[in-house]
Amino acid sequence: MTDFLQADVTGGAPAAPVLFLSVGEWEQSLERWELRLPEIQREALRQHRRQRRMVDGVRELAWRLQDASADKLEVSFFVHAGQSHQSVPLLSLQQALYAPFSALMTQNHRRNGRIIKLFSYFMWMNTV
Repeated sequence: MTDFLQADVTGGAPAAPVLFLSVGEWEQSLERWELRLPEIQREALRQHRRQRRMVDGVRELAWRLQDASADKLEVSFFVHAGQSHQSVPLLSLQQALYAPFSALMTQNHRRNGRIIKLFSYFMWMNTV
């Protein structure tokens, strides 16, 4: 099935899979409402988020994966502005689902071939 979903329609080599990595802007800083908290709470949150390094860590992971995989994997990194650890999962899922289907409208035939097959596979699965 993997070959079916990744192969180019033109019969060429399989297209590189796409890995979407994203993170919320406020996963490493304070959210707007948190700026109204007492200073001791704000500092505790700042320290905790600096130690977690969510934004920096995901960015570094994206760079390392891209460097290590060369043409075997397409890595996409995105910071969701104004989003936190609680709000970003649904936006990331939406982005990951939308991006491939928006590629259908481009002239990138290699990606289109893969997405058309993926779309056709899901359409076929819904009719079975």
